[in-house]
Amino acid sequence: MNINLNKEIHFVVDYRSCPNGIGIIFFDEEQGFKKSLVTDMDCGPKDMAEAREVINPDSLPDYVDHIPLDNEFHHVREQCLGAVLATHRVAYVVDSEMAYEFPELVCDASQNLFTIQAWFEMRNITGVL
Repeated sequence: MNINLNKEIHFVVDYRSCPNGIGIIFFDEEQGFKKSLVTDMDCGPKDMAEAREVINPDSLPDYVDHIPLDNEFHHVREQCLGAVLATHRVAYVVDSEMAYEFPELVCDASQNLFTIQAWFEMRNITGVL
């Protein structure tokens, strides 16, 4: 299966060694290909003003969705992340790390792609869809 992500709202988890945040929501062509950076207390700017100070202008998102929790509250932070993704109607998640651990849940192996439902199942995010 080859899903055209230009036509789908999707979230890409940021696993870089110096990430800008948890990941980025990419909106589809109907919404002008805008992007929203999802951050938390441990990683990334809290708002667009801070994002403009720390992120290269070429990589600047259109929005910042900040979750004001750190990893001390991991389960609650995960539920909040799920709520942010559900609110933005994210349909797919690109997660290169978890694709190797849960290949049976991947819907498109060439893109390390999960449906939002499968990704929530894997991350134990419940009650937001």
